[in-house]
Amino acid sequence: MNVDDEAERQLVLTTRRQSGSQTADGDGTRAVLSQADALMRRHRVFVAGADVASPTDDLPVLTEVVDTTEFGNRRSAGPSSALRANQHAAISAALDKWLESELPIAIQSLADDLTATLKSRAKTELLERLMKELDSSNHR
Repeated sequence: MNVDDEAERQLVLTTRRQSGSQTADGDGTRAVLSQADALMRRHRVFVAGADVASPTDDLPVLTEVVDTTEFGNRRSAGPSSALRANQHAAISAALDKWLESELPIAIQSLADDLTATLKSRAKTELLERLMKELDSSNHR
């Protein structure tokens, strides 16, 4: 008799016992709890006679022997030259695309900063110098 059959037999016996003698509560709570207990007993691993499954039983095991002579004696130090050329072209294209979108923004930002700096210096230095020139020409 396996574990599941034994658990079902226990559930039937427990249910019969409880249906024959209803508890004082009358709502069948004890019967439901007994059924739940029987269900938990059915799925416990440590029930007598149950086979305990090893946690590694479901892991695949590599048993195939591979003949390496079919691969030749070439050494694979890295990607092939064609693959490297494709990678280089892809990186170069991505860089060009990035520069096309970011360079105008960077140039505009630099131009705005340069314009602001020149305006500030013109107001402080050039305006002061021009005012001195005007004053000196008016005094002559």
